[in-house]
Order: sequence, then C-alpha cells, then structure tokens
Amino acid sequence: MAPIDVMPHAVLFFLEQVHKKLWDGRPFISREASLLQVGRKVKRKKKPLLKAPVEESDDSMSFQEYDDRFPHNKYTLGFSGRPSGDSFYLNMKDNSASHAPWGELNDLHNDADPCFAKVVSGFEVVEKIFALPTDRASKIFQEMAQIRSATIL
Repeated sequence: MAPIDVMPHAVLFFLEQVHKKLWDGRPFISREASLLQVGRKVKRKKKPLLKAPVEESDDSMSFQEYDDRFPHNKYTLGFSGRPSGDSFYLNMKDNSASHAPWGELNDLHNDADPCFAKVVSGFEVVEKIFALPTDRASKIFQEMAQIRSATIL
C-alpha cells in the first residue's frame, strides 16, 4: 500500500473494501495496452461470470486523491471512475504521464486517478492474466480470471 501519510483516503478506502469483501470473486474484465482492469460490475450476453449473485455497492471515494510521491509506475494499482472506487486497474507500464493531474487522460480538469498500492510479488501471475485473449473491439477477456479473495495481512 502507499504510505498512509501520502495517500490516506485511498488506502483506507481500499482496506475498507477488502474488509467488506467487496473484491472477493471480482473478475479481471479487460486489458488495454497499458493496464489491466478489475471490475465490480460486468455485463455479459452469454453466461454469467460468477455463480453467486454479485453484491452491488455504491461505495466511492469522497474525493479524487493523488500524490506525485506515489505515481502510476508499472505494477501499481489505481482507482478508476469519477469519483473513484467502482473499479481499479493494474498499471502494466509507467502511466504517470497520462493518469496524473493534467495528464492526457485528465486534460479537462485537475482530477487524477488515485494510485494507492503496488504488486510486490506474483508478477508472473499478473503477466499471465494480462496475456489472456480478449475481444479485439471491446478488449473484454474471452476467458475468466478473478480475484478469489482479498485479505489484509
């Protein structure tokens, strides 16, 4: 996790979501050229991704929190959405220039995606998920990969 004095709101928000088990069973839904998206809401035309019903939540961050001391480097996690919180992504390359305030994705306002954690082991698993086949047009994964359980250690 990012240092608590650098990203207090984002870190505590994510830990609360883990405590509520909101990420358990959530699928990796899509892959862009530079990130791997984890979703909380997925709509599929064919079969459902999860056997159990998905508990929907309207949890979102109170405000966009960003700090240059914890940038969007490779293997870091960022919240997506406005306000953030309904999904997160793993940066698969350094996305600091595009996800920081006034970056190319945030050119209309000074909002930035909060970057709140980083992967510290299991890089090969992340790479295997990233390599799964996707639909060319939608970038949605053709096979399911999901978070079994998120726990606080």
